[in-house]
Amino acid sequence: MVRILLNGAAGRMGRVVAELASQNPNTLVVAGVDAMAQGQDLGFPLFDSLEACTVQADVLVDFSRPAALKDILPYACEHMMPVVLATTGYTPGDLERIHRAATRIPVFRSANMSMGINLMIDLLKTCAGALGESCDIEIVEAHHRGKADAPSGTALLLADEINSVYQGGKEYTYGRHSKTDKRGPREIGIHAVRGGSVVGEHAVMFLMDNELVEVRHSAQSRSIFAVGALKAAEFIRDKAPGMYSMRELLAEQKEVTKVLAERGVAMVSLHGLSGWKQAVAALDSLAKARISVDMISQNGSELSFSVQSGDRERAVATLRPAFPECQVESAGKLAKLTVQGVGMEGQPGVAARVFGMLMGLGMEPKMVSTSVTEITLLVDEAQEYRATDALAKHFGIA
Repeated sequence: MVRILLNGAAGRMGRVVAELASQNPNTLVVAGVDAMAQGQDLGFPLFDSLEACTVQADVLVDFSRPAALKDILPYACEHMMPVVLATTGYTPGDLERIHRAATRIPVFRSANMSMGINLMIDLLKTCAGALGESCDIEIVEAHHRGKADAPSGTALLLADEINSVYQGGKEYTYGRHSKTDKRGPREIGIHAVRGGSVVGEHAVMFLMDNELVEVRHSAQSRSIFAVGALKAAEFIRDKAPGMYSMRELLAEQKEVTKVLAERGVAMVSLHGLSGWKQAVAALDSLAKARISVDMISQNGSELSFSVQSGDRERAVATLRPAFPECQVESAGKLAKLTVQGVGMEGQPGVAARVFGMLMGLGMEPKMVSTSVTEITLLVDEAQEYRATDALAKHFGIA
């Protein structure tokens, strides 16, 4: 069981966290800190400051305000206690202090503890990657009348994640009441609405000519943030010092989340190259012929790459006269399999399991490309369904 020291225990979120922790067999709030909780009975010892706390705990969870950071980090570092920061509105200086503390203790920080918001991020990055510069992006968020910071930390988180797809090339525009010029192509608009008892609404719009794609998340209860914080406390309890977020938490739960297949792929190989410069020249000749290359493998005098089946003959016809001293081979009727998952980054052995399964099915990949979160390979098109089905079932996503 994870023993939690809850900072901001008497606040709205603190009370929700404490209630849900008491219903969870893996977590328990053993003490709370809140200067405004004098004389209140929340079912556990209450202290008006961290320094006054005399109860031992495993993880410190903070649902209070940014100003509390000046007390939280020294206390957590002194007691070598992991900390979950579920508060938004930190300044750049605050963030520097958080990262310094993470060199000594494990720190879990997320602008939004909702599992749904963090899944939404993957959808937004997929949209941004697919639409590129052909769209205008606007973010609208709404919260209750008592929320102090605007825009919300979640809105900024969504903007930052989208902007990462554009290599940081977008600029944020906060409202347009003072704008007198037209919308610029590099803008991400961010707009805040405050009123009523709205828990949290976030909508991201990708606006194109004659089309609108909207991704929306609605928080209908504060309990979703409390559930996320408790999962974070369980996750970070035994971690090494460092910065952690929902990305790592979700990754640890499931290493592979997608198994994709694309048919109509061909492979072309060029044997006998004199070195890397010739390989670059070969790729350049394909580009001039407007032939798109996907996977690339270069090993000494051999260059292999994948193209769409319809470009196979043109690729061979382009390379043979340009490199008469080399042997050009091609293979068609292939399928590209892609195994994806952020959990692959922290789970060793995924690649071995993928290739072991394919070998067990009598399949030999034609080409392989890997990254920390993705494995891509080519197999015979006739084997694609069997391979995809077996991998999906093995990783529990069938």
